[in-house]
Amino acid sequence: MIRPKVSYAVMICCLVVFVSHAPQAALIGPEISRGSIEFLVAPVFDAGDEFEQFVSTVQPSNLLSPGGFYPGRVNNDPTPPIQTIGGTLFNPTSPIHPAALSATANPLIIDIGHFGAAQTTLVAKTVGPGGGVFWENTTVMDSSPDGFASLNQSRGMATFHSTFATFVIAGVWVAYTGTVPAGGFGAIGIQGQFRFGTDPPLDPIAVVLASDVNGSRDPYMSMHGAISQIIEFPDTNTFLAMGINFAQGFIPEGDDAAALDVALTLIADPGTTLTPAAFTPGFLAGVPPELRPLLEAAPVGAGIALVPEPSTILLLAFGFMALLSVSRRAKQKLAQCAATAVDQL
Repeated sequence: MIRPKVSYAVMICCLVVFVSHAPQAALIGPEISRGSIEFLVAPVFDAGDEFEQFVSTVQPSNLLSPGGFYPGRVNNDPTPPIQTIGGTLFNPTSPIHPAALSATANPLIIDIGHFGAAQTTLVAKTVGPGGGVFWENTTVMDSSPDGFASLNQSRGMATFHSTFATFVIAGVWVAYTGTVPAGGFGAIGIQGQFRFGTDPPLDPIAVVLASDVNGSRDPYMSMHGAISQIIEFPDTNTFLAMGINFAQGFIPEGDDAAALDVALTLIADPGTTLTPAAFTPGFLAGVPPELRPLLEAAPVGAGIALVPEPSTILLLAFGFMALLSVSRRAKQKLAQCAATAVDQL
């Protein structure tokens, strides 16, 4: 007959084996993906509003004003000439999975002598159990006169299949470095909207960052729950801007379980250059651990990170309770042995 302490050990081993070999939740796909890229030169305001604004007709995209009294676009309409790839920002048409959508700006099309240069690469993919839309090496350099900014805008959309129903964290993030001459500024804005199953979409989440380094304006970092940081280096006229914003949700099992719609806008004026950068270890330490693999996959993006499903958490809890039970019985047995030894003295 197996003694109780052995049966407890067997039970613990079974729990460990079951949990370690149980299927884990994961996103598959994307099932559908679309993206577009736009390069343009646009006139700017003398001063922006206090809060960031996005063009409401391009849900949820197209940064209009970085806020904090930084210049924003004069109106919602692009100023011709404009170069578009993969449809327009209003209607993305190019697949961004499995191959990335990539384009390099052609100043001869946009505005010779004014636009500068830009490059954008965006792709929809899975990373570990999660997934999203990721921007790789997306840059802009301005050569327009003061009062006209070079803009690099892009939008990505994707839907994913989920193998399990589970809790998720959805996030948007950016990490950029900027080189800003006297009188210039750089602004980065990303905004995303997420939908899980047939539930209504979550409220859009955004990160907006702006800096003029040696200028008179303070660094601007969006509010509304975002974790943001701007480090300025006046001696080299550069800055490092990092930000993330996230929300929680619950994803169902099956097709079309998760959908995201996200847009990135870079504004450079005049003579400013914006380039993706790596997140610092200190910044990553404040990011939810489930999201870190997504940020490590690309310095700019929007994605969905899955957390352990409740059944797995419950199994782990049962295993921990069994360990406590074995530990308690071991202590009781030790106390009984000690008492017996004392009685025999």
